[in-house]
Amino acid sequence: MRAKREQKSMMEKIQRSNNEYEELKDGIKSLREDLLKINNEFREKNEKLGKIMEEYKKHSQVIQEINNSKKEVLELKVEIKKHNDELESVKTKTGNFPEINKMREEKKKVENELIQKRKEVESSIRELKFIQNEIAGIGKNKESTNVVDAASAVVASMKQKLQNTQKELDLVKKALEQERKAKGMSQ
Repeated sequence: MRAKREQKSMMEKIQRSNNEYEELKDGIKSLREDLLKINNEFREKNEKLGKIMEEYKKHSQVIQEINNSKKEVLELKVEIKKHNDELESVKTKTGNFPEINKMREEKKKVENELIQKRKEVESSIRELKFIQNEIAGIGKNKESTNVVDAASAVVASMKQKLQNTQKELDLVKKALEQERKAKGMSQ
């Protein structure tokens, strides 16, 4: 009888060991599944981080383009002031010749056009500021291609306006030089 009790006790211990083994096995399996989930989440987060870094690079490029455009606008303003100073210098050196009066009228037209161009430049600056604000909110909207396209269009528009203004200033400068030469020959 004692042997049966010992055998029964041994069987119970074996059964408990089997149960503990199964619990440990289930626990390890659950931990493996959790680890796999964590690894997948980690991989997804890394992919998202890569995309965010890519977007950041694009935004940095757009911001650089905007800053370059602002620099071009400032250079344009300096050049316009320089040409205006030249025009004022010519105005003070000239008398009341009919040719000079004609040139003064042309100068007034050019000044009016310059005022218009300045307004256009200021409008372009406002557009640039708007785009910069749009870029700041780009992470929320994820419409970076639209903003990049808009910024490129504004930059192209400003460059065209700059070129047109420079051409107009060159024409005025040439006309003034011709008048100077004509005045010098008539005296």
